[in-house]
Amino acid sequence: MEIRTLAAQERLKFADLLDEWRLTEGFSAGDRFRYQVEFDPGWADENVLVAVEGGRLLGGVSIVPRQLRVLGHSIPTGGISNLFTTSKLRGRGIATDLLERAAETLRLRGFELAIAFPAAGPASSDYFEKRGFVGW
Repeated sequence: MEIRTLAAQERLKFADLLDEWRLTEGFSAGDRFRYQVEFDPGWADENVLVAVEGGRLLGGVSIVPRQLRVLGHSIPTGGISNLFTTSKLRGRGIATDLLERAAETLRLRGFELAIAFPAAGPASSDYFEKRGFVGW
């Protein structure tokens, strides 16, 4: 398995993969991803990491760069979004590998804080806490 940045021609494939993930708001994570691609000024292919094996997308994760203001200080922050693998592939450690690579990428780019919003499954707050995230 290889983890690399998303290629422009893979955007629709990744969105289609994310369609399996139904969000509580009534739309899919694929819908949210398509919206991000179209309307988020900070969105870029280099901010999406995908796991690929034999030319097939297994899962992915998006990094959402932002400046967070805390007590008047601007902190370079990377949101973790769209961390997903299909239900058939869960349990192989793919999402964990993707999350670790995303965290490494955030550190290399100088982000001081990473934020994940595990409001809708499949990943839970426990999943992120076991991997070093702290709940606020």
